[in-house]
Amino acid sequence: MDEKVKSRQSSRTETSASARSQAGRRWFGRLGLVGLLVAGLWFACERRTYPIRDSETSLNAEEVDAQVSSELGPSAVTAVAEPTPIATPTPTPSEPTTGESQARLNEEQIIERRAQIKASLAGLYTAQKAFHAEFDRYSTDLMALGWTPASAELPAYIGFTRAFEGAGEVDLPDGEKPERLSTDTFVGVTADGDRPYRYDSHAQVAVRDLERHCRRGCTASRDRFEMVAAFNLDADPTLDVWIINESKELIHIVDDERE
Repeated sequence: MDEKVKSRQSSRTETSASARSQAGRRWFGRLGLVGLLVAGLWFACERRTYPIRDSETSLNAEEVDAQVSSELGPSAVTAVAEPTPIATPTPTPSEPTTGESQARLNEEQIIERRAQIKASLAGLYTAQKAFHAEFDRYSTDLMALGWTPASAELPAYIGFTRAFEGAGEVDLPDGEKPERLSTDTFVGVTADGDRPYRYDSHAQVAVRDLERHCRRGCTASRDRFEMVAAFNLDADPTLDVWIINESKELIHIVDDERE
């Protein structure tokens, strides 16, 4: 009798333990399912905002449109593809540049202009020698030298950059003005045919750009002189520079074609 009671009690105990074990497994299974769902939702949210690394490949336009359409609806694709236009200000007309108003001289024009400059410097050399023979010195006054430009359109800046050095040491003849030292003196003055002298665009140069090329100061004294001529082949800052002195040395100081 006691053995049967013990057997039934043992059987009930095993059945109760088995039931608790099955219930525990079901509970843990539900927790695992919930955990998977939570993890899946977290992963989905994170993927939509996860930045692309350098090693990853970015989506092309079609893939982006497809992804946006599937996630936010077809209307969102239109919003992405057609952003609100931005007003563009009306451009203001620009001022003409130097390159637009001063085209490069062609080879024939360069040869002709250099021939004009050589002729002008040769004529000034002759005028200086004649002046020196009379006054035993040179001068920086082009008009006192008896020289005038060959044409109304001046091909280059020609003359000196500084006035006669001995102006305070010698008696200047009436009418000599050392400050009339370049073709600037003639600009605006009426030339033959009632046309005023003027520079063309290639001959408009600044004296300060010439002084660094002078070997003897580009002036005149008792015993020597140095005259300079310069023009520009194109629109760049480099000039074509020539110099002549009392020894009749004609030197091409700067070749604008090569600079």
